[in-house]
Amino acid sequence: MQIRLVIVLIGLTALTATILLLLGRTEFADIISTTDTPVQDSTGQQTEFYLQQAQTRRFHHNAPRFHQFDSEQIEYFKTSDTAIARNPKLVINGENGPVWQATARNATMLAGGTGIRMQGDVKIRHSTNGMELNTEELYVIPDREYAETAKPVVIYTAHGTTTGTGMKLDLKQEKLELLADVTGVYELP
Repeated sequence: MQIRLVIVLIGLTALTATILLLLGRTEFADIISTTDTPVQDSTGQQTEFYLQQAQTRRFHHNAPRFHQFDSEQIEYFKTSDTAIARNPKLVINGENGPVWQATARNATMLAGGTGIRMQGDVKIRHSTNGMELNTEELYVIPDREYAETAKPVVIYTAHGTTTGTGMKLDLKQEKLELLADVTGVYELP
C-alpha cells in the first residue's frame, strides 16, 4: 500500500512538472485544472489544460536576480505550444528586490517559454525612479531582461512626458531607446 502511494505521488509530481515545463517554467502553480469539454480560442484551438491563480518564479543563472509571473488564469494550447494568460503581472527582480513591473490585459507565452507578448493596456513601471511606460503591446524576454515594441509608447516621469513609436528596453542596464517620432514635454524641477 505504501509503495503504491509513493508511486502515485511520484506520478502526480512528474505530471505537474511536465505541465510547468511546457510553459517554460520550473516553479509552482497553485491550481491545475482540466475540462471534460475543451474550450476553443478565437483561432479554433482547443485548450489542453489551464491553471488558475498561477504564480511562477524563475531564477537567473548564478545571480540573485529572478522574475516572477502571476496570472488569474493561464490556458495552454498544445497544437501551437503556446499559453494565454489573463491579467498577467511580470516582475523583474534585481539584487535588491523588484525593479520592473509589467501588467496587461492578456499575454501570450510563446513556444518553449522563449518570450512573453503582453497585449492590451500594457504598463511597465520602474520601482525606484517612478518611470511608467504605456503601450498596447510589449514583447518581453525575461531571461535576457529585454523588452521591445513596434507600437506607440508614452513614457511618464516626475518631470515630463515623452512619446515615440517603437522601443527597445534593456531592463538590466536600464537603457531605453525610442525608435521614431519622438516628442517630449519637460518641466524644470
